[in-house]
Amino acid sequence: MKSDPWGRLEARLRLYRQSLCGGAGSAAHGGSARDHSRSDRLPTDPAVHIVTAPEETIAVLRFSGSGEDMAARQAELFAQLSDSQWKPEGSAHALFYDAPFTLPFLRRNEAAVLVKELNSD
Repeated sequence: MKSDPWGRLEARLRLYRQSLCGGAGSAAHGGSARDHSRSDRLPTDPAVHIVTAPEETIAVLRFSGSGEDMAARQAELFAQLSDSQWKPEGSAHALFYDAPFTLPFLRRNEAAVLVKELNSD
């Protein structure tokens, strides 16, 4: 791992619980968690369906740049996980949050992988 002159990791490993239903300690996909039980918040388009997804734990390595080094960042994520209590479940995913015309040093990117705690069942 590279050393950072300011004494912190250049790319930080974040673990967070993520759930479509929201709740304490969770982040919701695509925005803030809401109470979807109220009928006034249900979609009126019959092609749109709200489903409940199981809770997931995801390890994420955040970085800026063009994302051309995504494979190296994913490898760095797996290397950081190898020294922790988290075991990757499956392959890593590339997450890009900004438009392609955004200046590379302002772009927000993440390498992410589903993880499971080693001592959990």
